[in-house]
Amino acid sequence: DKYIPYIERLYDDLQANDVWIADNHTFDFITYCENNAQKTHRMYLTAFLDAKSGVLVGWNLTEQPDSHSTLLALRHAIKRFGVPKSVYFDNGSEFLTHDIGGRGHRTRKTWNADDIPPTILQLLDITMHNAIVRNAKAKPIERTFGTLKNHISRVIETFCGGTILERPESLKYKLKYGIVPEDDQIRAALEVLIDGDYNVSDYGGKERRYKGMTRIEVWNEAIKHTENQAQRCIYRTGRRKAVVLRTRCLEVPGRGGLCQIRPGKLSDGAYIRQGNRRLQIYMDA
Repeated sequence: DKYIPYIERLYDDLQANDVWIADNHTFDFITYCENNAQKTHRMYLTAFLDAKSGVLVGWNLTEQPDSHSTLLALRHAIKRFGVPKSVYFDNGSEFLTHDIGGRGHRTRKTWNADDIPPTILQLLDITMHNAIVRNAKAKPIERTFGTLKNHISRVIETFCGGTILERPESLKYKLKYGIVPEDDQIRAALEVLIDGDYNVSDYGGKERRYKGMTRIEVWNEAIKHTENQAQRCIYRTGRRKAVVLRTRCLEVPGRGGLCQIRPGKLSDGAYIRQGNRRLQIYMDA
């Protein structure tokens, strides 16, 4: 096969939690919706992958990828593995959000940077990097999603495949007679499948010193050499609040001195004012 010149990434100088890679994946199976037992859909996975070890450090299952799912997956990862030094994001709007890490290349020149409060990543002292646009091969997590498809999606009864050629003939029968798992069942099984199968599978990287080790064993070994990891692994109260504090909508002056909120999707929660912005608080469990 012909191919253009390329450069291989070297991970020798990286340590655990130096870089987390995030992206969304559409599961190739069908489930019943949580709020409507008669409606079926395909769920999405928002996941964070440790670049050094290949461990899936955190994730969130959602009906539709958005910035909420990104934040919940990041919170899940931090509670399990500590705070990373940097994150490697895709260029979708669910990642380039003004209150999580900033808008990146989506930033408009007309926006006044002085009116924008610190992002969640800035409060956590996390550096954000963005993938090259339209270059999916630059994100190692895409290969991880291929592994999840073979290890998880194919074992679900309602596996539908990524193409019509992969779709089993028995799928139509199962959908007709309700042989379909529910979202809650998948959520409960996912942690077991990821931590009990994927993360304890053989390390597939190119570093010879980790040959014969599992992904989680590589993470445990590499974390010993991570700079200031003792401090970054502590999920302190101040940082916990930073992960659940969001700015959702900008208030603008209206007629008669009133304030109008630009149309936007607002979730339930408590609000406080900070300057000319409206902050939504998500309570931490």
